[in-house]
Amino acid sequence: MQKKRIRELTEDDIYTFIQTILMDKNLSTKEYGNVKTVLQGMIRYARFEK
Repeated sequence: MQKKRIRELTEDDIYTFIQTILMDKNLSTKEYGNVKTVLQGMIRYARFEK
């Protein structure tokens, strides 16, 4: 993922990032869920901190 501001991120960027993690790391369903939860929390935090 390129360096982008949180406002510039699109759903496609996030989808591509998650797919890259899944392909590179061969994660289990539980591990994928954990990554998704952390990523959602980071985005939510960044949006409120502006």
